[in-house]
Amino acid sequence: MMKKDELDPDWKYLANIDQLNQRATDLIKQLLIFSRKVDSVLQPMDLNEEVKEYYSLLKETIPKMISVDLIMDADLRKIKGDPVQLGQVIMNLSVNARDAMPEGGKMQIITKNIDIEEKSVRGDIELSPGHYILLSVSDTGHGMNKETIDSYL
Repeated sequence: MMKKDELDPDWKYLANIDQLNQRATDLIKQLLIFSRKVDSVLQPMDLNEEVKEYYSLLKETIPKMISVDLIMDADLRKIKGDPVQLGQVIMNLSVNARDAMPEGGKMQIITKNIDIEEKSVRGDIELSPGHYILLSVSDTGHGMNKETIDSYL
């Protein structure tokens, strides 16, 4: 790519190879993190930018009969996280959504700022007052049957 400009017909192929190389690097990092060979690297990041990056990948991998909508808070606060692990979460949730909608449907990815003003308990999760970021992935799929749900409890 260093010897070609963006108007060169080979540029898009080289850019695609570069992007695939980065994905392979990230996949190897995910595998190493999963096997506990390396530690996760937390860094300041813009969740909206990360979601947009994976959205472009989703458009290529999710069947056309499934629409994917992004609803993102324009003034989203920065977070401290691992972009590779975040990407893994988004891709896993997206694959689950795809599998739940074999006939097609709608998937939404939502980001927004959340302020908790007093101690809150939701299920097994206890939240202290403070500023939070919500990442929500939902779909119109058939959901899990009772046996599957019970197997996770």
